[in-house]
Amino acid sequence: MPIAYAYRPDGLNVTQSFDSPTVYLDHWALMTFAQDRVLQDRLVADLDRKRGTLLLSTVSFGEFAAPADPRHCREAEDFIDRIMPRVFLTDLRPDETIRQEEGQRDNRVRFPPSSDEPQLRLLVRRCVEENRDLSMRDFIGLARVHARQIALHIAYWNERFRGAFDEARQDNAYRRRAREVVPNVQRPRSLVICGELLRGFAIDQRAPLTDNNIVDFMHAFMSVNCCDFVLLDAAWANRVEEMRRRIAANDPAMEIARCYSRRNHGLERFLNDLEVFQAAAVA
Repeated sequence: MPIAYAYRPDGLNVTQSFDSPTVYLDHWALMTFAQDRVLQDRLVADLDRKRGTLLLSTVSFGEFAAPADPRHCREAEDFIDRIMPRVFLTDLRPDETIRQEEGQRDNRVRFPPSSDEPQLRLLVRRCVEENRDLSMRDFIGLARVHARQIALHIAYWNERFRGAFDEARQDNAYRRRAREVVPNVQRPRSLVICGELLRGFAIDQRAPLTDNNIVDFMHAFMSVNCCDFVLLDAAWANRVEEMRRRIAANDPAMEIARCYSRRNHGLERFLNDLEVFQAAAVA
């Protein structure tokens, strides 16, 4: 079931579920659908008809702190409200998913992403206290209110990530292993995907690990692992496609998201594929 809430003796109880077909849109894709009513109508209709889920992440929300035009927040809120309550809020933390994968030891099984409980409860509580239906209205706009804190937080984690990874890829042995490695089906699928997405950066120490690339990696990592459909920038969609080929050569049963970008009529192909999608039967 989608986002649901009820008051119980112990307080406000809030739940959310991750129901296929599951879709993740990085920032450009989210705004494209928010601003193009024709594309938006098709996506909303397909998710409603198939009772699917739009995955929303803290990374996506954080990117709304930067745009100069406040109308972007309202456009995104209005778009997502048409899908409500069939959304799932995630903080994109891999540790919970990896723990489940280690217990399962079957890379054919995909687990939901981590639930962003604080954001979920804040979203619901605001609507309840204002006596209105569940809505994103003025929620994404909070990113602009807290823009400075968000910018500092993102900069801190970007530098930590860049520093640790840059140190590793300066090592010749590390780069050699990255060139020679094949996807190891004995590892949890999250770790396989993480390694494959970063493999090109590990091999080429001159490849720029920019702030944008780090944010795009965060968009891609868990969404590609958990979702049915993901829309990313072209460079990252290409990395996902290369990863798909390498994984298929070693573990054909391990599924990852179908990935699209703007290129090669990607939006149209995504909507066509979503329209005919059939969820796998549950054993």
